[in-house]
Amino acid sequence: MSIQTKIDELNRRITLLTNSDRSTRGNVRIRLVGIKDSLSSLIQRVRSLNNNAGEAREELERMRLASDALRNQITTITGEKDALQTQLDANDIKGIGEEIDSSIVKMDELLKTMEDDDTITKSLKALEDEIELLETSVKDKEDGQAGGRKRRRTRRNKKARSRKSKKSKKSRRC
Repeated sequence: MSIQTKIDELNRRITLLTNSDRSTRGNVRIRLVGIKDSLSSLIQRVRSLNNNAGEAREELERMRLASDALRNQITTITGEKDALQTQLDANDIKGIGEEIDSSIVKMDELLKTMEDDDTITKSLKALEDEIELLETSVKDKEDGQAGGRKRRRTRRNKKARSRKSKKSKKSRRC
């Protein structure tokens, strides 16, 4: 039974008691007036609750719509997250990270051995010394000094020399 029906039933019973031919004494009458007042205040409260219930229903509807929208967004985000997770799993980020770490360790070891290795430094020093010798040799020749080894002339056999000259003459003709 609803509240409004119950209130209506009580009002009807009060009306019957007041309109009956019974002789109502003062105490009963006062109690009936108190009950009527209580019922009228209850009626006011029920009306205000009905108004507030309508507003609450509207608010609940708005909240339901917002909840549905959030569920849709969560579904979309979950799908995107799953797609990203699939890509991450396919790319094997952990394996790539391990490979990078091992490569860094190898590069550090290589750099350390290169720093400790003097062969490159020695080779560069030897090349630098040779270039300095060539520079001094060229400078000496430019200054008119005979630098380097002197060539000695050797006497050759005339027959060998004449053969060579004949060969060179033939090659010039061709």
